[in-house]
Amino acid sequence: MRTRGVLSIAIIVILLASMIPIQNNVELAEEKIIFFADSEPELLISTGSSSGHVNGTKIESTPMGLVVAGDTRNSLNLGGIQLQANSAYNQYVDADSYVALVDEQGVWQWAVMPMASQGLTFIEALTTSNNGEIYIAGTILGQVDFGSNPNSPSLLSQNLD
Repeated sequence: MRTRGVLSIAIIVILLASMIPIQNNVELAEEKIIFFADSEPELLISTGSSSGHVNGTKIESTPMGLVVAGDTRNSLNLGGIQLQANSAYNQYVDADSYVALVDEQGVWQWAVMPMASQGLTFIEALTTSNNGEIYIAGTILGQVDFGSNPNSPSLLSQNLD
């Protein structure tokens, strides 16, 4: 008889507990804020290129500033950093890609453009980590060299890869 009483009390406690809201401390994943901007007018002014597109279609924040990337057919001057557009496909499309970092004061820290004189590049995606690492994905055609020293990677593609 006593077991039945304890069992009845246990069932009542379970039922009551299911009706009383219990606060669940759940930690939410880190929030990532995405900014959308039309950077072309500002980049046209700051790069000194009035001959055509100098777009910054990909913009991400890092602890050091903003990473700006895009495709262009024009040579760039980003705060004294010269980038030479050289793709043979520039007569048809914006076939040279660049990636650059501008700090919070608007000072360009660095800028790079792969050597695509025998090919073309398109930046399709850009993201950064909380540590400031930069990840870029895109499309290439032909031979594209990523750097000028002998150990720099060089890619050769017969199709749009």
